[in-house]
Amino acid sequence: MHYWMWQKQLAGIAADLHAQVGFDLIHHVTLSRYWVGSSVSKLPIPLIWGPVGSGGNTPPSFAAELPWSAWFPNKARELSANICRRDRMLRDTLKKASICFATNEDTSRRLIEDGAARVELLPQICFSEGRLKELASLPAPPDVASLHILSIGRLVYWKGFQYGIRATAQLKERGISFEYRIAGWGPYEATLKKLVSSLGLEDSVKLVGRKTNDEVIHEEMKWAHVLVHPALHESFGNVCLEALAAGRPVVCLDLGGPATQVTTDCGFAVSAESPHLAVTEIAGALEALSSKKDLYQNMANAAKIRARANFHRDRLAAAILDAYASL
Repeated sequence: MHYWMWQKQLAGIAADLHAQVGFDLIHHVTLSRYWVGSSVSKLPIPLIWGPVGSGGNTPPSFAAELPWSAWFPNKARELSANICRRDRMLRDTLKKASICFATNEDTSRRLIEDGAARVELLPQICFSEGRLKELASLPAPPDVASLHILSIGRLVYWKGFQYGIRATAQLKERGISFEYRIAGWGPYEATLKKLVSSLGLEDSVKLVGRKTNDEVIHEEMKWAHVLVHPALHESFGNVCLEALAAGRPVVCLDLGGPATQVTTDCGFAVSAESPHLAVTEIAGALEALSSKKDLYQNMANAAKIRARANFHRDRLAAAILDAYASL
């Protein structure tokens, strides 16, 4: 509601500025969530909107197994999106926008469904040359018998860390040696700890708490062989891009932003058909990375190449300038 009200105030300010300056076009860089449109769409000049995300929802089979404490906010999020999709300002924005930038395929499909004429994929985050070099310079993780698995993020249900934990239980059943560290904090912490205990994974799964970005990169990412990020809806997933740039393969669900970043060359985007299938495929991906050294090394090398080729800040700037020139 605060964002919607800000938009209403913005319309008059933008009109006054346009009367003074005479802009050639508008590029509204929004909050990532696409549900609220842009009030400046009423100005009589071309509009570029985005990059926007949040077009995906928790798949029904995953929502069905959520506890009440997680089911309610998930349902509230979906209800909010459906209400906002009927708002006049969003409809006007989609009708007016010459170009809509979407952060992922889920949002791209939703924008087209709701009436956008031209939608292009554009990441909401890219890295500078210095950041790419910093991440790429992380030393290779230790060549040990135990697979080092890492997850990073807020401890909320939709980050999906419960599926990473359940997948490592399958690794234990298969006799695969591993360590799994989850860096983050949040309201789902007690639930995750209870799951670890119920599966008898206390010796191999650790919730290491809140970390600074520097600690995450130079301690946790440096330690890890692979990042597991099974988010149920994620507009982009910055941590996945950091992992790729550091040469760590990524295992995610075939949903949202992570699935846009991860290819078969540098990781695994597993099925989001059902929780059981997702857990089984996550476990299979981790087993493959543990047992096939050539596969792991090839993916690690390809991850760095993909991050530099597709998510360099210069590439983002070029794409935006091309869009401006086309209008």
